[in-house]
Amino acid sequence: MALPAPLARLLGRDPARALFPPPERCDAATREALLARPAPRLQHVTFFTPRSGSSWLGDVMSRSRRMGVVREAFNPAFLPKIAARLGTPDLDSYCAAIARHYCGRAGDVSGFQITHAQLRAVFGRSGAFLDRYAGLPCFWLLREDIVAQAVSLWKMQVTRLAHAPQADAAAIRAGDADLAYDGRAILRWLRHIRAAETGTERMLARAGLDPLRMSYERNVALSPGALADVAARHLGLDPRPLPPGPSPHRRIATRVNAEHAARFRAEHHATLDRLAEARAPMLARIRPYDAAGTASADQAAGSRDPKRRASS
Repeated sequence: MALPAPLARLLGRDPARALFPPPERCDAATREALLARPAPRLQHVTFFTPRSGSSWLGDVMSRSRRMGVVREAFNPAFLPKIAARLGTPDLDSYCAAIARHYCGRAGDVSGFQITHAQLRAVFGRSGAFLDRYAGLPCFWLLREDIVAQAVSLWKMQVTRLAHAPQADAAAIRAGDADLAYDGRAILRWLRHIRAAETGTERMLARAGLDPLRMSYERNVALSPGALADVAARHLGLDPRPLPPGPSPHRRIATRVNAEHAARFRAEHHATLDRLAEARAPMLARIRPYDAAGTASADQAAGSRDPKRRASS
């Protein structure tokens, strides 16, 4: 998937070069203190497509206090500030630092989330990413209803409202009032999502990775505690009760989302029929999962067993 032209021009030949502060502006003491900590015994990665419920999944993992603090560590919008705070002037030191920085209270497990576009923006190619992270247990999160997903992504770009913690009811109503239907823009974002799906699938196949495949629709059918247990079991961690306290993440989709999605489906039914056929094998690989761990016993073994990864 090609990077947006402005981002490509900014990054040039070295994708990560423009994302890091110059060495003279980095606090070496901060970096050295962080790198002196032991590396986590377990690190994990969640591949995802935008508007698939990744923030909620990351919040559930983080609040479990057993899977680290799970964030979009390689989002180009966030990475420069994180790198400056950690005192890391390059990708190698940044990767080593975030593994320690995002450890949870137990201090021995760390995780992060990444989209295909973020991977391309920071690492340039999947091989450079896999050189560092191919051996990690992983999750692959997408959304079965790609039309609702595309509408949500388009709406986020227009209204600048991404998540419930940053959007109150008044802001959501105001965004809906100003949101005029734009089928061409929705189609553009749908193609963006599909390119992310195919790019991630190619990378997983190339590396022989066997992630726990998850979907927005199946995740929201579970309680936060059940979802945390599913993720923990995939990582080989003992499930335990999720600490009490509500998540700040909730759906901000409204009736307007549904109306625009219905209109888009009516206008693009032939395209969507072809897309559904193309996506069917990918969606069929999402196996049932629940709090009892029926989820992922086989997939978890595959993600941790190099022989199974090589033969998959």
